[in-house]
Amino acid sequence: MNDRHLLWILEDDESTCRAYDSILGLRYELQFFSEISALRTELANSTQAPDLLIAELRLPDETFVHYLGESELAMTNIAYLIVSASDDIDSFRFCYAKGAIDYIKKPFTVNELLAKVERALKREPIQGEKTPLKENALAIESLSLRVDPATLTARRLQLRSLPLTSKEYQIMVLFCQGGGRSLSKQELLVNIWNDAKVSPKTLDVHIVNLRKKIENLGLGIRHIPPFHYSLFDAKQTLDAMAHEPVIKLKKV
Repeated sequence: MNDRHLLWILEDDESTCRAYDSILGLRYELQFFSEISALRTELANSTQAPDLLIAELRLPDETFVHYLGESELAMTNIAYLIVSASDDIDSFRFCYAKGAIDYIKKPFTVNELLAKVERALKREPIQGEKTPLKENALAIESLSLRVDPATLTARRLQLRSLPLTSKEYQIMVLFCQGGGRSLSKQELLVNIWNDAKVSPKTLDVHIVNLRKKIENLGLGIRHIPPFHYSLFDAKQTLDAMAHEPVIKLKKV
């Protein structure tokens, strides 16, 4: 019986495929796709889903970003890493919002690829995902904020609950655990990604996406130079600014 993890690799560059085969082939079962159309066909007909998909962003017939935009249901239960030589931050934000676990920049190193694949495979389904965070650290009383581990949502006062990705959830729980204090980038990286080598840009993308979401709760994430973030009451801050006295300058 073959109990090795099955990895699907979406990549059209032959030299990169050879690198995947050399680095991952002895550890995992690999199945390659050079076009998204081939991936679509396999998803429709296969009885066995992969344990992990490693996807290049740009393919000959379609971009992976476009594919995700129109096939969210097809990807719901498949964990995936995105790989690209591009620095297109908007594409990264979109992929993370759709559930991408991590990003690997080309050209990648052997150790980086192995570490990120191993970590992705150890990961459990989102609803039961294990984190190093304390399960009881799910509130900031001063902000009337609650983060629900069962549904991966954030809620404040009587406002509706907001769905979070697994990484956004972990960031919010860390803010709750900190009790309102600012958190360093290093603290966030270590607690969320453990020992995996992750670029600080990865965290920045999650922070940007989370910041946009929690605006609907009247909250904000403030960057405190050089390397800290803090969660704050955006509405309270705006109200305070609105009531500041206006200083009129006399003409001389």
